[in-house]
Amino acid sequence: ITIIYTMFTGIIILLIVLATPSIVKSFVDFINNFPDFIDNANKWLNTALDQNSLLNKNEIIQYIQSYLTSFL
Repeated sequence: ITIIYTMFTGIIILLIVLATPSIVKSFVDFINNFPDFIDNANKWLNTALDQNSLLNKNEIIQYIQSYLTSFL
């Protein structure tokens, strides 16, 4: 029975060791690309707000744009 537990523990450790570099690389890539994600989201939001004239009635567009510029 101890052999089974040892093998099971070894398999779990092997999976962790194999998965860790991939997870770390993905996280680093995400952090490096985060400014581009924010820029793309900002461009998309500005385009969507410019195309929707109903939102401009109560100056919602200006409020959102000022919030985004102060946030970013």
